[in-house]
Amino acid sequence: MLIRGLFFVMCCLMVSFVEAQDSTKANSAGESVELSDGTLLFNFSSLDGVSLENDGLSSADSARIEFLLLRAQLEIDTDNFRKAQKFLKKVLRLDEKNGEALRNLGDIHAFQEKYKDAVVYYLKCLPLLDSAAMAYYNLGQTYMRLERCQDALECFTILRNLEDAPENTLMSLAQANGACGNLHAALGNLSDYLHLNPTSLPELRYRAQIYMEIGFFADALADLNLYLTAVDDAKSYYLRGLARIQGGKDLIDACEDFVRSRDLGNYEAERALKKYCK
Repeated sequence: MLIRGLFFVMCCLMVSFVEAQDSTKANSAGESVELSDGTLLFNFSSLDGVSLENDGLSSADSARIEFLLLRAQLEIDTDNFRKAQKFLKKVLRLDEKNGEALRNLGDIHAFQEKYKDAVVYYLKCLPLLDSAAMAYYNLGQTYMRLERCQDALECFTILRNLEDAPENTLMSLAQANGACGNLHAALGNLSDYLHLNPTSLPELRYRAQIYMEIGFFADALADLNLYLTAVDDAKSYYLRGLARIQGGKDLIDACEDFVRSRDLGNYEAERALKKYCK
């Protein structure tokens, strides 16, 4: 009896030890997991701050879903998208309305340039997420790649009104308006963005291009002057030369810009030199 009692106590201790090890491993894994929000073609969605409660599911299924989502995220972080898809599809077999799994499948398909499939997943996940900001952002970017600018514009317009919208939403809205030919609206978006971020160079250069398209050459010249104090860029020297000529400014300065642009490798500048600087 004594031996059997000791054996029972040892078994209990072993079970407690294994459970403690599992708990330690889980905590350690949780600390070491860096949930991705890095930019590839898109900003991959992460599980950070996401509620993983699943109404109507058993606690065992909920725990398994959480584990599968974390495993999928780890595979995404290492660009192993095939394995990530397997984990995400296992989640959907347990919970077909899991918004996080649907959104991440949309991200993966978009990254793989399977844009039509990505749209299907994004549209499914939108009503299921507590926070849909990244899904709207990535759906809008996907629509842009499909050249569906009106759909992209709708996504970015909705996104702008969300509290957790990414900082570059205004830039995305400007690009969608530009693609749809709404140049004055795009100009307004860029000006709003630059009011908040006055040193942001890509938006400054993009605004200069739109100014030129609508014939505001003095404004384009002002933006390009600022841009070229920070960036030695062939295309921008070429654009500044055109802005000088079309705005009636000094031809000598314009030709100097074309020379600088040509020397930096822009072959358009060579044609401009032949046309304007004979």
